[in-house]
Amino acid sequence: QEEETEEEDTDLTLPMNSTSSEIVMNDKIAVVRCNLNETGGRGNGIMILRILKTKMNDQEITVIRNKENPIKASESAVSQMALSHDGTMVVTTSVRGTLLRGFTTDEEVKEKKILEVRRGSSQSRIYHIAFSKDDTMITCIGDKGTLHLFANTANKACKRENVGSSMRMLSFASSYVSSKWSLAQAKLKFGEATLFFEKDSNNIVFMITKNGMLFRVDFTKMLDENGTEPEIQASFMTKVYEALLKKNKIARARQLLDEGKVPIIINYGENPDSKKNVDRSVKWPFNPGTLLSCGKDMLVGQVCYELVQAKKLSKDHNFVFFIKMVNEDEEVVYKELDYQKTFSSYFEEYKSDEESLPVYSYITK
Repeated sequence: QEEETEEEDTDLTLPMNSTSSEIVMNDKIAVVRCNLNETGGRGNGIMILRILKTKMNDQEITVIRNKENPIKASESAVSQMALSHDGTMVVTTSVRGTLLRGFTTDEEVKEKKILEVRRGSSQSRIYHIAFSKDDTMITCIGDKGTLHLFANTANKACKRENVGSSMRMLSFASSYVSSKWSLAQAKLKFGEATLFFEKDSNNIVFMITKNGMLFRVDFTKMLDENGTEPEIQASFMTKVYEALLKKNKIARARQLLDEGKVPIIINYGENPDSKKNVDRSVKWPFNPGTLLSCGKDMLVGQVCYELVQAKKLSKDHNFVFFIKMVNEDEEVVYKELDYQKTFSSYFEEYKSDEESLPVYSYITK
C-alpha cells in the first residue's frame, strides 16, 4: 500500500477579463474551464479554485487550487458557465447545448453533480445562463431562439419543479425520456443576447440583444395563473445602448493608448459631421463602431492601404482619418490626418481629457 502524502496547494494566476466560457467568479470562488480530453482540444472539465487575493491594477487574481480532482462537466467542450450569487453552485453547458448541469463548489461534498436539466434534443449554441437573485431559478437562451426557465431544485429554498417527459414511464430505455425539462419557455429569435432576472421577482427575465433590443419577459401568468403564454414587452434602448457602446469603446481605446498603440474607430461617411448616405453598392467590411489598433510609428497612408487591401475594397474607396482634439481655445475639433505623416506626430497635440477621443476613420469614395 502506497504511503499517502498530502499534496501541496498550488498558486495560480488568472486574468480578470476572461469570458463566461472560460472563468466565472465572485470574491471567494473561481471556476475555470479545463481540458480532460486525452486527445486535447477545448476543455470539457471545470476546476474549482479559492481566491486568495486580487490585483486590480494589472487585472490579475491569485487563487489556490482545491485538492480535489477537476470535474468532468460533459463529454464535449464546455461552452458557457454561470456561478450562483452565493457561490455554492456552478451551472455549465457544452457546445451541444442540450443539457445544463449543476455542480456544487463545496469541497466536502463527494458527489459534485447536483442538477441536470434538458434544454432540448437538438444541438444549440447557448449564448447566456443566469441565476435569479435568490438562486432558486435558472434561465438560458441560445441560437434556437427559445428562452428557458428552470427550477433550481438543488437549492432547498426552491418551491417549484421542472417538467418531466410525457414518456417518463419508459425511462428504463433512455436517459432522454427521464430528463427534466424547463417549466416555462418564451420564443425570442433575436440573435445573441444576455439575460438577467428582475431584482424582486423570479418570474420576470430581462433580455438584452447585441443590437440594443430590451425584452421584459413575465412568466407570472404561466407559473401562477395557469396561463399559456408569457407576457413580453420590447423596446429599443437607443440612448442607453449607444451610451454603453460609446463608454466601452472609449475605455478600451484609452487602454490601447496606454499600451502605446493607436486606437482607430471605424465609421462611414466623408467626415465626423457628414450626413451623406453611405454607398450601399459596396459590401462594407466593418460594422460601425469597430475598434482597431496599429503602431504609433506607422504612416497614416500605410494603414489606409493595408485596410483597403485586407478587405479587398474597390480602388475608388478609401479611409480618411480624423483625430478628435481639444484646441488651445478649449474647443472640440476634428483634424484630418495627412497620409504622409505617422500617427505619433499627432500625439503631441493630443490632449487627454474627457472631451478628447481616439482616431476615427471614415470609409468614403
